[in-house]
Amino acid sequence: MMKKRISSLAVMLVMLFALAIPAAAAPEGANTDVKIVVDGKDLTSQFNEDTLWMEDGITMAGVRALGEAVGADVRYDSATGSVVVEGLKQATGVYSPVADYEYLVGAAAWQMSAEAHALMMQAFNIAKENVDEMAAAADAAKDQTGYYWQMANGGKQLMYQGKRVAVVSDIDDTLVDGVHYTANILGRNGEWTNKSFADFVMSDGCTALPGAVEFINHCVENGIEVYYVTNRYDQGYKTSQPQYAGQTGYKAKDGSVIGSSVYEVVGKTFYDISMESMERLGFPTDDKTSPNYSASVHLLVNDNKINGSSKEGIRQIIATGGTWATGERVAESKAYPEKLQLNSHHIAMVVGDDLNDISQIFSAEDVDAVSRVELAIENMDKWGAEWIVLPNAVYGSSVNYATAYGITDLFRYFDYTNKTTDAWDIYQ
Repeated sequence: MMKKRISSLAVMLVMLFALAIPAAAAPEGANTDVKIVVDGKDLTSQFNEDTLWMEDGITMAGVRALGEAVGADVRYDSATGSVVVEGLKQATGVYSPVADYEYLVGAAAWQMSAEAHALMMQAFNIAKENVDEMAAAADAAKDQTGYYWQMANGGKQLMYQGKRVAVVSDIDDTLVDGVHYTANILGRNGEWTNKSFADFVMSDGCTALPGAVEFINHCVENGIEVYYVTNRYDQGYKTSQPQYAGQTGYKAKDGSVIGSSVYEVVGKTFYDISMESMERLGFPTDDKTSPNYSASVHLLVNDNKINGSSKEGIRQIIATGGTWATGERVAESKAYPEKLQLNSHHIAMVVGDDLNDISQIFSAEDVDAVSRVELAIENMDKWGAEWIVLPNAVYGSSVNYATAYGITDLFRYFDYTNKTTDAWDIYQ
């Protein structure tokens, strides 16, 4: 029995656009025993003998059947006599011609590179040197006008002008390497869901970025209080509640149901999942049952539904002191408190892979992709000192702002042959 496999989407797209008009039916005697497989997914069932066959060694496929099989919308424009194919979706996989998805694939490949990992280690080496400089200043202190040591709870605490020194750090793609999750989703054409991400975090494939564990432990050993601040929050409404019957999701601010509750799917909250993962990776935590226990480390999980994705509120409470309401799912967590009472701190460093992790100035209402570059340059002295940024080209504000600005417009703005742009003024 003869089988014809078409496993490359590139071949399929050639077919798709080469066929101007879908065939009405297979000619008599044509071989209809043809199979189409894309990235391991068999699409043959979406065709019939009148839309897929082989004739004289050439595979013939109907435009509509083939287009819809790879996630496109197909229509006939009678005014121009044209078959129009639109909206090829990400479901078509790694070879998709959709520009933003191709960008995502390229960005993910770069994230896996030696160059990206070198930048990660460089960031942590610089951050550790900053800790050493603060400790050295405390060793040399003669008063409390700068950095100095304070004895408390049987150990030394690093202080600055009366406040405990703190480091605030994001988790994903800052301390924990998300590239393995990205590779899984893109390589297997998977879905970005709370469930799939929770599965990743709980797996052995979830690893620390090179240098991350050493940096955090170096902070703790030098009397610094560390706050892990993450948006990994299971704010999902219970799908067992009558008003959500038949729906697998939680509500966004506009009322739409956008995802399933991790707690209901895997039986744990994201706080507990994250705590267990950080402990397994060797990071210190404030879990008293852990061999990595430290009273100087705290995991704060931001309730996105209540606070949005911004971490500025948490940073402000860490800096000034106050009560942080941890969110609505605390009753299901084995350890997460309903409220946290924080003292004021001197935040010596903020660490993240997204500039929104660093400062609210990069997410103000009036900023765009260009003005964020201007702000980054205006604050040049803070990079590597107060602000430590890790490389992440795959997702986050860098991608969101570029898309909102318009990729073509952004290229045009920075094009060196564009005589009308003021892009060069940014660098003055």
